[in-house]
Amino acid sequence: MKAKLEYLEVALSKILIIDERIQENIVGKERKKYRANEHETDFYHYFRQQGIMIPLIPVCDVEDHRNCDDAAHIDCADLNNTSFGKMETKGTPAFDLARFIEMHLDDSRFCVIHLGLLEKMLGENETKNSVAIHGLIEKLFNGRKGFEEKLIITSGRGTPDNLPEKVRYPFVPLAPIQNAVETVFDKYVLAKLLYNSRRTT
Repeated sequence: MKAKLEYLEVALSKILIIDERIQENIVGKERKKYRANEHETDFYHYFRQQGIMIPLIPVCDVEDHRNCDDAAHIDCADLNNTSFGKMETKGTPAFDLARFIEMHLDDSRFCVIHLGLLEKMLGENETKNSVAIHGLIEKLFNGRKGFEEKLIITSGRGTPDNLPEKVRYPFVPLAPIQNAVETVFDKYVLAKLLYNSRRTT
């Protein structure tokens, strides 16, 4: 019975993954396909049907994106853009990312975000210490109720020294997350990894 309840909990858990490498591999130009029983679907839709949300990459250029229909880009954020801009400027990756989080956070169980994206959002000339990262997180999540219980920070650089100290968000290395999503394609593996990170903080 316990195993069934655990499986149900995983199945119903909505997970946001905000990482530029995973985005490129799952929703980039060369989308991987999931094949079974003589059928195939791209991994973006495969994961979305399971409640794993990865931002799409906008198909129009930045200038067009600023003027295009919001509904067409509600799930878009170009995480690989080198210039993230400001959250207040429509059409920038920072604005799109904040909107993606706003649209999906309330009914999500986890929001996994790469530390490098937070650092990019701070800009080239801004300090990227733990205080600055904490301030940016507060701004990005706009004081949304319970976001501290959902946020998990990831990085491929080992445990970084600029993780926020005021609130100890769980940290999970990127490699096992990539393994769950890009190698074994298994939501159960991913969710167990994220739930376990809560038990170790």
